[in-house]
Amino acid sequence: MVFRRGDIYLVKFSGSRGIEPGKVRPAIIFQSQELLDLEYPTVIVISLTTHLKGGFPLRVRIRKRDKLEKDSDAMIDQVRAIDARRIIPERLASLKESEVKIIEEALLVVLGIGL
Repeated sequence: MVFRRGDIYLVKFSGSRGIEPGKVRPAIIFQSQELLDLEYPTVIVISLTTHLKGGFPLRVRIRKRDKLEKDSDAMIDQVRAIDARRIIPERLASLKESEVKIIEEALLVVLGIGL
């Protein structure tokens, strides 16, 4: 299955440690579209939570839409590469391009790139 950058899917995050997000939860597909098109076996995702705290750059609010039933925060400090088989193949929603740009900016700050 070919995923699209900025789409939101449910992901099986079992086997978490410490403060890592666990259970089945929504996540944003955030890998480059070039790698996604190659159907590489791992996918970079950003976990979502309904525990709303706000606080750019660590959190970016995503409003409910389509099958994403609740407002959520993208946890920018919880970027993970996962096996693509952890993704439940039913898209919940898609981000707007402006939202993707905000998350990109937050990632740059969190990673200390371009400062």
